[in-house]
Amino acid sequence: MCGIAGIVGEGAIRHIDALKRMIAAQAHRGPDGEGIYSSPSGLCVMGHRRLAIVDLSDAAAQPMLTTDSRFALVYNGMCYNFPELKEELTRRGEPFKSRSDTEVILSLLARDGARALERLNAMFALALWDESKLELLLARDRFGQKPLYIARSGKLVIFASEIRALLESGLIPRRADTKGICGYLSYGALQKPDTIVEGVSVLSRASYATIGPDGQENSEVYWSPELDKQEYTPQELREIFKKAVARHLISDVPVGLFLSGGVDSSSIAAAAVRSSKDRVKTLTVVFPEQPEESEADHARRMADYAQTEHSEVPIAGEDILRLMPMALDAMDQPTVDGINTFVISHAVRQAGLKVALSGLGGDELFGGYPSFRDVPRMIRLRRLLGPLSAPAADLLGDPGLFARKAAKLADMLDAPGDVLSSYLVRRRLFSSRQIKDLMPALKQEAWISGLAPERLREIQTMVKDREILDAVGLLEMDVYMGQMLLRDSDFMSMAHGLELRVPFLDAQFADCTLALEPAARMPRKIPKLRFVQAMGDWLPEENTRRPKRGFGMPFHEWMLKELRDEVEEGINALASVGGPVDGDAVRRVWKTFSSEPRKLHWSRPWSLFALGRYLASQRLSM
Repeated sequence: MCGIAGIVGEGAIRHIDALKRMIAAQAHRGPDGEGIYSSPSGLCVMGHRRLAIVDLSDAAAQPMLTTDSRFALVYNGMCYNFPELKEELTRRGEPFKSRSDTEVILSLLARDGARALERLNAMFALALWDESKLELLLARDRFGQKPLYIARSGKLVIFASEIRALLESGLIPRRADTKGICGYLSYGALQKPDTIVEGVSVLSRASYATIGPDGQENSEVYWSPELDKQEYTPQELREIFKKAVARHLISDVPVGLFLSGGVDSSSIAAAAVRSSKDRVKTLTVVFPEQPEESEADHARRMADYAQTEHSEVPIAGEDILRLMPMALDAMDQPTVDGINTFVISHAVRQAGLKVALSGLGGDELFGGYPSFRDVPRMIRLRRLLGPLSAPAADLLGDPGLFARKAAKLADMLDAPGDVLSSYLVRRRLFSSRQIKDLMPALKQEAWISGLAPERLREIQTMVKDREILDAVGLLEMDVYMGQMLLRDSDFMSMAHGLELRVPFLDAQFADCTLALEPAARMPRKIPKLRFVQAMGDWLPEENTRRPKRGFGMPFHEWMLKELRDEVEEGINALASVGGPVDGDAVRRVWKTFSSEPRKLHWSRPWSLFALGRYLASQRLSM
């Protein structure tokens, strides 16, 4: 796991100091080394910060060049099938100087170009410069586990793993993007291709872009889930999962598992102990002040069952409050989530681990969220109401009404009522009418999707001809997991120089799971039943029957007490920023929460605080 950055175009070589600033801004992503490449043509400069995980020697340092110096690669990620790819390339006569996955990817890309991307079972963001063609290739992994942001400055194309690096280049204006803020208020996270910074976009998952010397860009998608379905027995599914976890254990540094005791993390632990030659290390974060929230007993039961080397890390409320400013500073873009990942990553790194496996992705693949139940109900209700939907929405939709359920119901009645809009309403933070209150300058229709038109067309195409549960699963993976969970996990774990791996998103296992009939992998009554059946006696029965629980922190109380002054400061910063944001409406949200906290969920004022704090800290104007 690393940080990458680069500048391409006429005169790029003159901006080497800007590149150095971009790399320095990402030092936390790669504390083990750095390198810079300048092309002979002067059209490309690229930099890399290294977190050494596989092959710790200098032979694996980046930027990495082919023996003829035609190709130069900077790469952030981990390729889990690189041993097989290396064996194939070796048989074809390709020489290797290192044991790294980076050199294998460089060799494969140099030989096959962008066609090689679909063969990578990996999480990655990469940039490959071809000095012969004077062409840059940018690419991201299938599910968007690793970020890659792009901006333009005149004829120059600038890219980096983090937006803060682009800002530090000094080549782009520090100006917030109105469209990005609208998406953020809609879902609590920025929605691609928009970002919080005007003129900065994010490269889509499972896609690549080629950029010529004149700055002309061509983009292509190299992978999408198949429509065709296939059946796997529980035994076959378990074996495929075991192999996926085994691939994710490849490392030359210590690897651990965050164990909550739920189905997902317990399954990873069960598969890991059957794949690793060494005793598997598991870790659970314990909250002594909140025993009702603790998952320690469930995790301990699973650790005993699997015979892992288990440790518990106690974290008190005062510890979290002490870490809170650092967690907020770690946000590469504002988000309503992610603090939990920062706290867990801090605990894992303090325990001496450099790589950790996460259970993220299991809920999306196997129907673990309420949306799989709620979206079909919403569609049926919308159809039942028919022409009565609009007047009913007007009755419920007073912009000043902050009651959560009423606002969401009004939004549902305003929306078109198809699978996509119903899902988006289910995931909303602020309703359309509330957003109009906060951003009255937006001249929108009755329902605000919060997504760019091209983004709407993209996901409409993705769910076209899909059964409802299948569509919801893909939307959860793309909209919620892709735009919030994976993004937050990346910058919150990398703030500690921790590589977070996600076995459920292993290319082979995800492909097999997505090929199952949706009713089989996402039954309506018992979430994750198919996967639990596949794991069988690898899990203790008590751990498979427990209800799903999140990692909860008492934000509601903290915002009214310990964090009140800081939250008010962020709220006032947003209220004073001007532009399309209505300061009075922002203050009304905080006033409603602080005077009648039961009337408004804490996530809404928190999102405004996080946005205001971010804009102020990054000196972004409107």
